[in-house]
Amino acid sequence: MKPEKGAVRLLLLVEMVLLAVVIVFGIVRTVSTQKTERVSRSESTEALPTEADENETKTEEKAMSVEVTEVQTEQSFSAEVEEKLGTMTLEEKIAQMFLTTPESLTQSEQVNIAGAGTRNAINEYPVGGLIYADINYQGREQAGNLMFNAGQMSNERIGLYLLLAVRMEAEDGTPTVGIADGHEPDALVEALAAKRFSADSAGISQPSVFPAQQMDITSNTTWIMLDAAADVSVTGEENLPCTLSNKCVETLRAAGYEGVILTDSLSSDSIKNTYSVGEAAVLAIEAGVDMVYCPENFPDAYQAVLDAVHAGEIAEEQINQAVGRILTQKYRMPVVVTEPEQEEQT
Repeated sequence: MKPEKGAVRLLLLVEMVLLAVVIVFGIVRTVSTQKTERVSRSESTEALPTEADENETKTEEKAMSVEVTEVQTEQSFSAEVEEKLGTMTLEEKIAQMFLTTPESLTQSEQVNIAGAGTRNAINEYPVGGLIYADINYQGREQAGNLMFNAGQMSNERIGLYLLLAVRMEAEDGTPTVGIADGHEPDALVEALAAKRFSADSAGISQPSVFPAQQMDITSNTTWIMLDAAADVSVTGEENLPCTLSNKCVETLRAAGYEGVILTDSLSSDSIKNTYSVGEAAVLAIEAGVDMVYCPENFPDAYQAVLDAVHAGEIAEEQINQAVGRILTQKYRMPVVVTEPEQEEQT
């Protein structure tokens, strides 16, 4: 009997041990499940956007909306202009943004004919326009041939005529600029022959100067030139020339002006005494100016702008907008209808 009792006790002991193991396993499993659920709830909570996150998202959406609006407000152009822009290289577009002297373009001391030197320069740099002065005039026929032939070279090179201009004294003796209303140089030749022109000279438009003539500027003004002088009342910055001021450009655009905005002469003392020719050209275009007028050394100014675009300092879309305005004005101008004698000299 004693062995049977011992076996029973052993069996009871085994059952108690097994029961304890089951109870412990159950407790451990429950705790583990609860811990897993807490972690899961924690991860789920972290994944949900907080109120601050929602506000930040709304702010980002609002900023994106503003950016889209800004793009939508960029100036649109005719199908003709858009098509032409699509065929031009970046280099050609940047060249169109310059109105310079034939001397600066060809790196010559004096230009009186449009020969091989002019053709080579225009082939390399198809500039937007050339401006002439007394130094280029040796008679009506010579001056007419000079301007006409340069315009033809430009048209052969890029399918666009030059903007033709002269600089001389106005009736009151102040230096001024006149831009031909068409691609025919006759009016400019007569102005050079007379050594001055008036504000109402037929066939010539004088840019309105901002801010000096701002009361006379309307959305229909043909050309606007930003003064090289500093004016803190309009730029908001001391010693900053108006011609390099983004605020001046924004003021004109906000008023509805969609035409071409030119710099004042980058060869003026107020510019060249402070900035290099390249710096001035880049700053002007960064400010939103469409056309750079009379840099002292055109190739240097051109290269500085091209480098700035490649470096991402100036957006190519800004270049497209500027050139679009220039082309819009060019396509409004009558084409050349007469042919003077061709120059054979170089």
